[in-house]
Amino acid sequence: MLILYVMRHAKSSWENPDLSDYQRPLNKRGRHNAKLMKKIMKNKVMFFDFAYISGSQRTMETFKYIKDLNLRKKKIKKDHYLASPKILLETIQSTKDKYKSILILNHEPAVKNLTMQLCSDLSNEGKILIQKFSTAGIATIIFKKRSWSEIKFGDGLLDEFIKPKDFY
Repeated sequence: MLILYVMRHAKSSWENPDLSDYQRPLNKRGRHNAKLMKKIMKNKVMFFDFAYISGSQRTMETFKYIKDLNLRKKKIKKDHYLASPKILLETIQSTKDKYKSILILNHEPAVKNLTMQLCSDLSNEGKILIQKFSTAGIATIIFKKRSWSEIKFGDGLLDEFIKPKDFY
């Protein structure tokens, strides 16, 4: 069994209009929610062996708050910024099988589209996700496969979708 966590970055700041979208940092609520999600992930035993992080400022900053849940390795993927689900799937498929749980930390709409395409049967949580993949939200997808290279769209089971507002 393989586990994929798909997470959207926490809430970004629009305070400085001169920054490009790629350079926007987290705002106060984003930092708070990233810390909150770390606690929740730890309580739910949501650890990952490998993390793929988009190169944007807000995804890197979000990862800073949850990085100690990363047990082994991380990779900054600048090409994941605005990436298609196909590109993200190719990244997943290229993961070494010694890693049993991975995190993709990325942006909307990539996180929502990836999750929807990976999961063939969406539960109630999936229906919420279809409406909006909240900032700092995390989808847990389970694959009954032995190798990441075998993963295809439709192979996943959405086990859980959590977001900060669930814990206020």
